[in-house]
Amino acid sequence: MQAKIGGLEAKVLIDTGDRSALTVFRNFYERREIGKLFAGKPEQVTGYGFGGPIPARLGRVNSLHLANEFHLTEVLTRAPTTRGGFNAMKELNASIGNEILKQFSVIFDYKNKVAY
Repeated sequence: MQAKIGGLEAKVLIDTGDRSALTVFRNFYERREIGKLFAGKPEQVTGYGFGGPIPARLGRVNSLHLANEFHLTEVLTRAPTTRGGFNAMKELNASIGNEILKQFSVIFDYKNKVAY
């Protein structure tokens, strides 16, 4: 899905297994101004995935626009410090987790690749 994170164009996925709100991947936060949000923040374990603990730095993005319909502000965001797994994906920039999803009634039409 297309999104804007802190005013920057991004391609995001919906991760129903992610308990956080927003996770930005390395390719997004290392090459953009958004990386400043996480500079100097302590690294901490923010969850556990198939590969084990997910160390990350936490920050807040001032805005998140989803599909040109939804606008959220001051979104707690994690920037994993790992080099593998989802954080190494190059074709996607971030994932939306359950802390955002639980604010909406969402229906997934997997066959037609649409979320309502």
